[in-house]
Amino acid sequence: MKDTLFAVPYWKFKVPNWTQTKKDIHSLLETYPCIEHEGQNFLTNRRLSLEKASIFLKECLRVFADPLQEFAQEIKTNLKTTRAFATAYEKGHDHILHNHGKSLFTAMVYIDLDPKIHSGTIYKQPYTQFDSGNVAFVSPTVVEGDMIIVPGNIEHLSPVNPSSERKTIIAMDLDFYD
Repeated sequence: MKDTLFAVPYWKFKVPNWTQTKKDIHSLLETYPCIEHEGQNFLTNRRLSLEKASIFLKECLRVFADPLQEFAQEIKTNLKTTRAFATAYEKGHDHILHNHGKSLFTAMVYIDLDPKIHSGTIYKQPYTQFDSGNVAFVSPTVVEGDMIIVPGNIEHLSPVNPSSERKTIIAMDLDFYD
């Protein structure tokens, strides 16, 4: 008899009041813009000063309070969000395979995403296919205003943006309270 030994869950939530929320986020990103850093093929505000990063995190917690609370209720535990940052992809930008392994969960909110030209995040299955030994990748269908939450150790990537239209996400790392 066949049964499942492993399964990797993910959660998907809608950010409420998306039209207004998107405007609020764009205002926030004007204050804390995504910029280029040497050795990275994307723009990010991940390297903000501690003071600015703390303010950006607090604003993200305010803006995304509803889906984060919904997630905490679903998993029946309170979590602390330890970090938040934005990443933007202009034409030709991508983000190589990586994970947020120090974090229990990682949330990604799709801010600017045209599903006709942009791809969502692609996740790597953490083990090879038992029948072929091949690696499998999955890309959940997403639209602007979606929040995807995955275990922080799941490797993921953002494929090359083929368009001159910017793709933007906000990522947040979530952990148990100490």
